[in-house]
Amino acid sequence: MELSNLEEYLFDLRFKESYFTINSHNTLSIVGKDASSFLENQVTTEVSSLEDNSFHESAIVDIKGRVVSSFILVKESSSAFYIIFDKDYEKALLERLNLYLVSEDVEFEKIETDLFFILNPKNKNFKGSLFGLEASLCFSIDKDIIEADSEKLSLLRFISGKCLMGTHVNSGELITNSYLTEYAIDFDKGCFPGQETIRKIYNNRGASFFPMLLIGKNEIKENIIRLDGKKIGELKEVKPFDGEFFHYVNLSRTERINGKKLVIGDGSFVVQDFPLVDNSKKKRAMEAFDKAVLEFHKDKNEKAKELLLIAIELEPEFSDAYESLGVILGREKNFSEAIEVMKQLSEVDPRSVMAHTNLSMYYMQLGDKETAEDHKAKATLKQFEKLGHEADLKRKEEELLEQKKIEKEQRLNMFIQVLEIDPEDALANLGLGELKLEQKKYDQAIGHLEIALKSDPNYSVAYLSLAKALIANSDIEHGKEILEKGILIASKNGDLMPANEMQGILNNIK
Repeated sequence: MELSNLEEYLFDLRFKESYFTINSHNTLSIVGKDASSFLENQVTTEVSSLEDNSFHESAIVDIKGRVVSSFILVKESSSAFYIIFDKDYEKALLERLNLYLVSEDVEFEKIETDLFFILNPKNKNFKGSLFGLEASLCFSIDKDIIEADSEKLSLLRFISGKCLMGTHVNSGELITNSYLTEYAIDFDKGCFPGQETIRKIYNNRGASFFPMLLIGKNEIKENIIRLDGKKIGELKEVKPFDGEFFHYVNLSRTERINGKKLVIGDGSFVVQDFPLVDNSKKKRAMEAFDKAVLEFHKDKNEKAKELLLIAIELEPEFSDAYESLGVILGREKNFSEAIEVMKQLSEVDPRSVMAHTNLSMYYMQLGDKETAEDHKAKATLKQFEKLGHEADLKRKEEELLEQKKIEKEQRLNMFIQVLEIDPEDALANLGLGELKLEQKKYDQAIGHLEIALKSDPNYSVAYLSLAKALIANSDIEHGKEILEKGILIASKNGDLMPANEMQGILNNIK
């Protein structure tokens, strides 16, 4: 796998320790024996489950679900918290907190303090996450930590969708129209003012307008984005990169389909979900591993080893990374270190044959023939165990396939029985149509799926299955028509999963 230009550009920021600070913040200290319970009843996130010396992003809304303030909530202990917020929110935030403070043992105090955030921190003070990366917060900075490149940091913030302390969110705006719903609301926590309104909007097809990216070669400059004279979005911010423009847009529900192509003015744009880059540990570990392999093939062993150690730090049980690191050390004749790495491989993957094979070679190089022979015997034993395990897995797979076959027959009979009572039942026709599609009986599948849509013209999933059947039956043009109609229906219904899948199929056809 080769990294995209964007991943490559942001590589150091996403993998290495660096810090940044913010200037437009205020810090509010909240202390007292009732601090935890008071905040629990006010903020949109779970407070009681937040660990000591950690932080997360949160918000306070009014009873109509409009943002009063968004902020970073820091927990030092159950009786000591900090709220870090943009200065523009100060008046509204303090008024709201004081309004609900009656007899609780809680005190507020605005404090002046420096504030630093560290991405990919080695030492965690107040730990949390920012932009999908591990982060920590501290009030002083180690001089050995490098400062993050401001332009790269700005782009990282932008493409994550997770914009620090409510960037792109205006006071008084419905929180459901913002990306805060994805990471700064716990819908299952105890009641807070505005929760009922938020839940109703969220459960009822979601917000009319919600953040998405529009990516294209042209820059959109109008704040209100229109398509055929109709408003479809509001532009929040634009970032240029590598010959393209990334537009952060609050987009209407009907256009909010991942991969959808829109022609706006003189430009063509693709709709894209946030985040644009996956910053999960597993994904970054694989990126580091793949890049290490490329560096190794270029004979850049030091760089390869550095990247493999990063991969292991992100995914401590990444067996391929241990094996590759041990092999490089062995080729460098650093047998003692190579042996330690292969021992670690054996611990994280007890079935590994290569761990003992390599240990045997490395001990032999050190002149320890007895230990080498011992690991050679273990490698042989592991190989037999592996073969036995694979046979076991094959048998279980065959049993699972047989069980699925029985379940399909049961479902088939159930759908047939329902259709004997009501031949136009939408659910039964969909189910039978999908089973016929799996069996590659396309004409029968199309017949049942068309009946399902005749019975329920708003049945989003039926459009998806019918399009698949038509395309598999070589009726591409009709399949495209069904996809286009299905995407429109699904987006109006708020059924984004089938809508996104249909858009993906349509893009592949085009």
